[in-house]
Amino acid sequence: MSQRRHRQLENDMDPPEASVEKSNWDEGNHREKPDAAARDQSVLASSVESNITQVPKKEVSSLPVCIPYPSAQEIRQKRPQVAQWNANYITLPSESRGTRQEILEFAPIRRLPLELLSTIISMHVEDHASVWEPMQVSKTWRSATLLVPNLWNSLLLCSPDWPNIKKAKEDRGRIGTYDVCCAEVHVRRALARTRSHFLNLQISSMTGDPRGPLSYSTQPTLRLISHLLEIIRTSLPARRVRNLTLDSKELPDTVFADWDFSMLEEIKTSNEYAFDKAIGESRSLTTLYVSSGLLPKLGPSANIGHITKIHMVDNAPLIGLSHCHFLTDLTVRALRGDGEIVAFPRLKQLHVSNLFTGWTIVCPNLVHLQITGTSGRSTWSGQVHLPQLRELVYFYALDVDSKLMCFDVPNLRVLKLAYGVTSYITIQALTKLWVNGGSTDSYRQHLDPQELIVKDIFIASETLCGILRHLTRCKELRLENVIRSSGFFQGMSTVSSEEKDEIRAANPPLPNLTNLIAEIRESPRVPPERILIAAKRLVQTRRELGIPLERLSIKTPGNEGWRELVQEGDCE
Repeated sequence: MSQRRHRQLENDMDPPEASVEKSNWDEGNHREKPDAAARDQSVLASSVESNITQVPKKEVSSLPVCIPYPSAQEIRQKRPQVAQWNANYITLPSESRGTRQEILEFAPIRRLPLELLSTIISMHVEDHASVWEPMQVSKTWRSATLLVPNLWNSLLLCSPDWPNIKKAKEDRGRIGTYDVCCAEVHVRRALARTRSHFLNLQISSMTGDPRGPLSYSTQPTLRLISHLLEIIRTSLPARRVRNLTLDSKELPDTVFADWDFSMLEEIKTSNEYAFDKAIGESRSLTTLYVSSGLLPKLGPSANIGHITKIHMVDNAPLIGLSHCHFLTDLTVRALRGDGEIVAFPRLKQLHVSNLFTGWTIVCPNLVHLQITGTSGRSTWSGQVHLPQLRELVYFYALDVDSKLMCFDVPNLRVLKLAYGVTSYITIQALTKLWVNGGSTDSYRQHLDPQELIVKDIFIASETLCGILRHLTRCKELRLENVIRSSGFFQGMSTVSSEEKDEIRAANPPLPNLTNLIAEIRESPRVPPERILIAAKRLVQTRRELGIPLERLSIKTPGNEGWRELVQEGDCE
């Protein structure tokens, strides 16, 4: 019994090849008589077995195991396989390099030239992203990022107590495209990256807690900024400034005395010395941010024929800009003319913060007009004829006494109404604009644009549908965060109550509408599925009337993607 158990244990300890070889040898032993060597080996094996049977079970595992060598035939069979493995090992690095090169060739981003990749990265960073993100992708992306001058030639000089210094530390000393420099080491490190490009300088003397009171132009801050500017001037004496933003009037005049402003393109400052130097030296200056205190410097003797864009930072009268005949872009707080009409024959874009003192400007070639807010009741009336106006944007300006009806814009293409006050005021303003007057007044016809954008106003969906169905020229309607129920699509699906098909087809709402894009406002009482069902019914109704929609896009709350219902209906 003990010998049988020992043989079983010995077979378990042998590898599979040894067990097979031993089994074959045992089968041959029954067919032929063993020779003397075989008898000696058998005697030796039996003696070992007799000795093992006397060993306790705990010591069996410590005994040496005899594993026979592979036969010559097995060695001959394995040699080609080992040689193949060795060859594969030798060629593995070259195959890896080939695979890597193949990936580089078919990857689309790898085929982009550095110049185009630099443009993409620049747009990415300008959208308030971190410049360090693309630099950590690969060596190619790092090289492309370093090729963008606008990402490295912008310096913001400030105090260590600057209110936004904590935000800059979170992005390794940067805010947007600006390197924040509040010490000498920061300036020298930033200058090493700028190389020989023009500088964009923003200088802030603001200090204090952003949640508390702020102070400007303290003596320690002014001394620090003067020191940092001197480092820039002495380190790169031939460096020129392209954009300059300075919020301090008390900065010493000697700071910019030796600076080259000949290539300055934009300046935003209330510092008289810097403003005079820019007006006098630069022939590339195109953009000014002007306060009322600096308006007298834009008189008839000033060389301002190259200035095309002015942004008024306070409520200054327009009469101070009467000599700026070459303006194409103007931003003002209010159209104050102090009783005089100011003409800008080349003006293309106008941004007005308030309309309450009257229209005191003549701009027959105006193309884009944006009005933001109305401060109280307006005291002016009449009609404003803008024959070339293509786009009218009305922000926070919908009021019962809205001045939209005062604009005669026969060539209007886009009308954008956004950010209403209350539901009642919005309904009154839109009803007065498009419902009460009908089509008898020319201005109501002209404010029937080809594209209407309504954004973030408070009005019931059914009421909005009842107002907008009077529009006849509208081809594209965009509703952003306005609709909260299916009532709008249900109202758009209804036609006249007449029974005859020709009359029904003659009076549909918005007969020229081809594109409808709606971003649904979240409502806990209306499930998005109900809105989608009503929208699909609208697609079917317009198709039956012979005026099908080319596009109906809906984005419901909680979903990032858009549903293209016209395409979905075609697939069905």
